[in-house]
Amino acid sequence: MVGYSRDDLVSGSLRWTALTPAEWNYAHERAAAETRATGSHTPFEKEYFRKDGSRVPGFSVEAAFDERRDQGVSLCSI
Repeated sequence: MVGYSRDDLVSGSLRWTALTPAEWNYAHERAAAETRATGSHTPFEKEYFRKDGSRVPGFSVEAAFDERRDQGVSLCSI
């Protein structure tokens, strides 16, 4: 949906910051703080950049695996 290949992901060159328009950075910072504090964050709608520079609406949710909160899972659905 965003136009990147598995190779783009596996290469390590693809970062969520490159997929996120600047006006959504605050929402991500708030969600990360909430995950650190509680182990998860409230799901929210956002936009993502496609590889061609256009935008697509999406949805973000994240949860930590345990109380250390240094590992977890994040789902960004488009």
